[in-house]
Order: sequence, then C-alpha cells, then structure tokens
Amino acid sequence: MQPGSHGSRRRRAPRGADLATLSHVLTVVAVPGIVRDNWSKLQAVSGLVSGVLVALIGVAATYVYNNRQARAQKQQADSEAAVQRLQTVASFMPYLGSSDSRQQEAALLCISGLGDPELAAQLGEAFRDEGSLDALSRMASSGDATTAAAAQSSIDTIYGNLGQSVVKVLGDDGSLRGSGFAIGDDRIVTADVVVADAQMVNVELADGRRLSCDVEALLPDRGIAILRSAGDGPRVLAVSDADAVRFGEELVLLGYGGDGMATSVGRVVSEKAVSFALRGHTHELIATSLQTEPGQAGAPVVNRAGEVVGVLYASDRDRGLAYVLPSGGLNVALGAELVDDEAE
Repeated sequence: MQPGSHGSRRRRAPRGADLATLSHVLTVVAVPGIVRDNWSKLQAVSGLVSGVLVALIGVAATYVYNNRQARAQKQQADSEAAVQRLQTVASFMPYLGSSDSRQQEAALLCISGLGDPELAAQLGEAFRDEGSLDALSRMASSGDATTAAAAQSSIDTIYGNLGQSVVKVLGDDGSLRGSGFAIGDDRIVTADVVVADAQMVNVELADGRRLSCDVEALLPDRGIAILRSAGDGPRVLAVSDADAVRFGEELVLLGYGGDGMATSVGRVVSEKAVSFALRGHTHELIATSLQTEPGQAGAPVVNRAGEVVGVLYASDRDRGLAYVLPSGGLNVALGAELVDDEAE
C-alpha cells in the first residue's frame, strides 16, 4: 500500500474499451427511442407537407395559365376592336367625305352612338369641316362624360393655337375679371364691362407671364376697351373684315373660365340683332348658342377661318344663349385708334 492511500482504492479513468461499451449502451437504450419518435413525427406530417407543396404548385400553375389566357384574350379583343373600327370607318367614309355638312355631322354622331366616341372625335378633328365641328359641338354638350370629354379634347386641339392669343384680365387682387385678346404687338381688346372704371389692369398670358396694362381707350358706345401693355403681348389675332355673320354660321368662343382656357362651339341663332342697353348705351348684339363660363366676358369669338368676328359681351345661361358684339364696331374703334396714333 502506498503512502496517503489510507487503504482506499482510487478511481481510474475509463479506458477505450469502457468508452465503447458506454456508447453501445446509449445507442441501444436511449438513441433508438429518440430516433423512432422523430421519425414518427416526420411520417405524421409528411402527408400534410406534400399536400401543401402540391397545392402551392397548383396555385402557381393556375396563376400563370390564367395570366396567359387573359393576355391572349385582351390581344384578341384589341384586334377585333381594331378590325371593327376599320369596318366602321369604311362604312361611313362616303358620308364623312361628303360636301354635305349634315351628312358629315350625322356620320360622326352615328359612330359615336355606336359606342366609339373617341373614334368619332378623332375623325372630327382630322376632317375639321363644318359638319365635323357641328358634330363635335353636339358631342361636347352630351350628357355622357366620355363622349363630352373626347369631343372637347378635339375642339381644344383644333383651336389650341388661337388660344395662345387670349389673355386673362385680372383684378387688383389677382382674381379673374374677364378675358381679352391681342390685336397688336402691345394692344389688347376686352369688353368695357370687364375694365369698368379702372385706369390700369394686369393681364396674364397663356405662358403664365403677367403684364401691366394702361386702359388706353374705354369706348362704352362700342362696348369695348383697348389696353396697352408694358411689354410684348401674345400673338395677334386677325379681325374679320366681314360686316356681319350669317344666320346659322358656326362660331367658336375662346376664353378663360374658372378652370382655365375653355373652348366652345355654337351657332348664330337669330337672323336679327338683339338690342342690349347698358350704361346709357344700346348695343346691337349677335345671339348665339355658345356655352359660356364666368370670366369669359371680353373673349374673342372666331369663325372657322380663325378670324375674330366679335367679342363676348353678355350671356343668359338659363336659356343657353351668349351675346356677341360684332367685329364691325371693333374695326371702327381700332381704325380710330390708329388714326389717333398717326396724329401723335
């Protein structure tokens, strides 16, 4: 016995054989039970997992198939619509190309009535004849929002360039008082009721620039006011030399309303002038079916050639009438102003 052992036997470290024996016991006794339990769990959920995977694959395949089908159906529908459009145009082409404005108007209204107002508006914009403009005017006043919007867009496109010559006449607070239009490099015409007793007004051009203008001439006997701007104004509109417009003639109003530039198409609806008294002066006005908005007084009214034939002076929206100062008085007033300029 060695010293310090006190007769007790010391534990020895397990040998390699002992470790192998212990590992075997754990494998036989404990591990097989754990493995069997985990395998049973996997077997229990394997059917569910397989079902979910199959379902996901099925959903994905269905989605891809449906998308392809939808695209194919849309392409087919677009192709059929294009063919139908061509057939529609072909069937109405003899009437669209007719010299009879009533046939042109009827053809476009039929195309619109068949469910294609966009096509009718595009054709009206392309032909731009009297009948086409009549049809666009009637479509623009339609109760159907899609038809009205398509027609108004075409009207705005046709006369959009002329609208660049129209200005807003503003009050001291920047509010819209009326409209006007350029008749010279630095001259603008509006209705006298727009200017009232002001000595100076501001105008806003289509490009957003603002100019200060002196009221050069207030001519209540003619119903107009002539402004002189401090800077370069917009492009000049030509004034018609015709003494009068004829009954039934088509006219176009270009003026600023509450939502910006508004264009409307109408006709002369009275063979006789309408007397209108204001501020001790009586004016002989043209009665038209032009649709107006607040802020358009003083706006130019043009014929199909784009020439100014009058100035919007008053309106009766309840009756759907707009009254226009004929350009004859405007020409006289402008002639007098030119003479005064030469005398100076």
